[in-house]
Amino acid sequence: MATSHSYCGKPQIVADGFDDDDGFENLFPDFYLYGVFYYIFFPETNHYLSNKEFDVFIGKLDDISLYRRYSSIKNYVSNKYTLIMTNQDKEYRFKESQIYQRMASRESAESFIGLDIIDSKGKITFYDKTALAKRLNKSTIKKNIKSYIQHEKVPLYDEPNDSHPTDMYLVQNDFVKILDVIWNKEKLKKSRYPDIWFKVSYKSKDQGEMVKWIDGKAFTIW
Repeated sequence: MATSHSYCGKPQIVADGFDDDDGFENLFPDFYLYGVFYYIFFPETNHYLSNKEFDVFIGKLDDISLYRRYSSIKNYVSNKYTLIMTNQDKEYRFKESQIYQRMASRESAESFIGLDIIDSKGKITFYDKTALAKRLNKSTIKKNIKSYIQHEKVPLYDEPNDSHPTDMYLVQNDFVKILDVIWNKEKLKKSRYPDIWFKVSYKSKDQGEMVKWIDGKAFTIW
């Protein structure tokens, strides 16, 4: 099987031999931090927005989801992050800094088949879904994925589709926990925009904890 390698979270290919190329732009989710203000203060955690840790969804391999974790907005700007993988209950934090998503072809997001991890000596080891699941299952860290809402107003849904809207919504800069993600990769064949839905938890002052679904575009500026 001919394989290529794409750097985690990046749209460009690092092909056989790790040369620069392109062609995967539409196969990965986008995230753009926009409209956030450094002076926003979270009294419950005594943190300002600029210093708050957050996660960015970058891909999914069956029931394993991948995220980039930034410790602050400053690290987001400088592209410093930790790669995280999760299942429904646990998360695993990679210590390695050079990690690539291996793609079996350039045709579909379904061609994502695992990770290539490069150690300090430059050795490349391929981890398929089974090998990644073994790492994840050994983790003792409880899943804790969270991020910013980017759009000014984001509707909440009872189910991961447009047919089950509620009269509730989130607003820009709301901070939510991501409990689950559904990615309909088949729709990428018909549209350039990924069909992604996030199950999120948000603590409202008036209604307490709300667990609903939001469209994946909530985490982009588009």
